[in-house]
Amino acid sequence: MQFSSKMLRSYLIIGTKDLLAGQDLLELVETALKAGTTIVQYREKGSGAIKNYADKLALAHQLKKLTLKYNVPLVIDDDLNLALAIQADGIHIGQSDQTVSKIVDQIKLSTNPDMFIGLSVSNLTQLGNSDLTNISYLGSGPIKTTSSKADADPVIGLKGLTDLVTATKLPIVAIGGVSFTDAKDIARTGACGLAMISAFTHAKVTELNTWIPKINEIFTK
Repeated sequence: MQFSSKMLRSYLIIGTKDLLAGQDLLELVETALKAGTTIVQYREKGSGAIKNYADKLALAHQLKKLTLKYNVPLVIDDDLNLALAIQADGIHIGQSDQTVSKIVDQIKLSTNPDMFIGLSVSNLTQLGNSDLTNISYLGSGPIKTTSSKADADPVIGLKGLTDLVTATKLPIVAIGGVSFTDAKDIARTGACGLAMISAFTHAKVTELNTWIPKINEIFTK
């Protein structure tokens, strides 16, 4: 699937550790997809995450079938082998993950050479030190304090996000402590969308059905 900045509008990041008691990951993802979520990232990291590769692979395959059903791209976080195994649409990497050049080389030699790459960039220093040659989009934040990621960088706020948007031509999706109600403020910075974890998992179905279309509309303007 060819990358478009429109995919970043309502960006769902999900892993088994992010679920509340009694939640089913696939059911939650499908609820969000039905409501209009524009991209899904499978991120299986941290305490409580699936450790067994076969189990991760099985779940990733199910996610791929689900996102394909709704014609929405599936991104795998920091696991190129898994991304290639399920023919994911994209991979997202952080500053401490594999080097961009190494990932690009492996993708080019794979059966999925069109896989796009997202990169986490939290400040202007990281931006200046990053190889952006083959990067499709940036994930920037945290915008606010977040408990969803134990190794999150310092909060950059809307000012820091605006600085990053101004400094690059690459599309940016905002992440970190954001909720549905932050969409308008984030859109004003020039970012293309917002990525959420707990805001999705903690929301009721009625809230997802209401807010996801609103977010998509906000980032269309």
